[in-house]
Amino acid sequence: MINQRNIIRLYQAELIIFAFLLPIYRKVIPYAIAMIIITWFFDGDLTAKIKRVMNSSHRTNLLLFAGIYILYLIGLSYSDNFGTGLFNLEVKLSLFIFPVMFASIRKEVLSLKISRRVLTSFVFGVFASMLLCYSVAFFEYAQNGNVETFYYSSLSVLIHPSYLAMYVCFAIAVLLYYNLKAYIRGRLNIILSMILVLLFQLFVVMLSSKAGILGLILVIALFSAYTIFSEKRLLTGLFSGFVLSVSFLILFFLFPASSARFEQTREVLEQAEVGGAEVANSTGERIMIWYYTFEITNENFLFGVGTGDVIDHLLSKYNEKGMRNAFDLQLNAHNQYLQTFLALGIVGLIVLLLTLLLPAIFSVEQRHYLYLMFLVLISFNFLFESMLETQAGVVFYAFFNAYFFSIKKDPVSPETGS
Repeated sequence: MINQRNIIRLYQAELIIFAFLLPIYRKVIPYAIAMIIITWFFDGDLTAKIKRVMNSSHRTNLLLFAGIYILYLIGLSYSDNFGTGLFNLEVKLSLFIFPVMFASIRKEVLSLKISRRVLTSFVFGVFASMLLCYSVAFFEYAQNGNVETFYYSSLSVLIHPSYLAMYVCFAIAVLLYYNLKAYIRGRLNIILSMILVLLFQLFVVMLSSKAGILGLILVIALFSAYTIFSEKRLLTGLFSGFVLSVSFLILFFLFPASSARFEQTREVLEQAEVGGAEVANSTGERIMIWYYTFEITNENFLFGVGTGDVIDHLLSKYNEKGMRNAFDLQLNAHNQYLQTFLALGIVGLIVLLLTLLLPAIFSVEQRHYLYLMFLVLISFNFLFESMLETQAGVVFYAFFNAYFFSIKKDPVSPETGS
């Protein structure tokens, strides 16, 4: 018989392992989630789980995070493409699992002490992912001498570069926040953590994801603003913001392949003409996709086209407008807000926005600023990727959104939690 202490230890080990593996190997993540679910069932006493939810308004509020999944489930009922809808629900299952699990789990599992270890494990997972990517790139470079192996999708062999860059940006936020709050102690550890921040900045630049690079700029700006205005540490905020900005700019312009993507984007935006000839640049194509997605949503404003029919409507529009590349690659809306709007209508879009806005208000009220940084980063990336359509995006969002909300307090609070 597994006693309470061992159950808590098992949960802790599984959460730490899950956070470590998340940036490394997406194919093993479903099994890691399954292990956590099995432990949840082994923990038993369904009545106690229900009581925890019923006796805590905060836990009850956490269940509301699963509302967006319920809407996608309802959206299946008016979808013509039932098979695609079922697959879509399978991909999004984390949106339901994590809120329900964290809302009903033992309070000891939600201790600040465990949360610190989980976040630290995530940072180490990002570091391991970076090492693996560079190792493969160096091997490929030794074979073919092509420097392109160090950039974009050629470098990000484990996960799409936009998603991996987002993970790295969040890991940078965690390290900066830990340092500011003096959670990282000892001169050597502080130096090593700042070196790691620099290496992570380099990695984001070489991943060459435009959303990732803009996300890095956002993290630097948020951290500097937080230090100056919330922590009231003007000199620290100005100095850290200056150093981080200068190091980023040096790295950005040292690697022209990354900066060249922004130059191409500028040229596309200057020459953008919706309905014109198909563009090869991803940004120009994305702008056209957004525009045509709006056309579809205007025709299905209230409830959308249904969970399973989004791709069918997009492909029909691509074919109608002669967007052969988008049609052949079966591209989604490349914007989660539009993607949800298209699937579930204005009702779904409002619910999605509330799952971001209400936790943001909560995080400010609780001075849980690392959670706020996560929410801002994820909301920003929703603008450029349909993140809830892929495992790499939906699991990252669903896990950390539910987990941060469930632990209530800032992970680097002086309280240890229990």
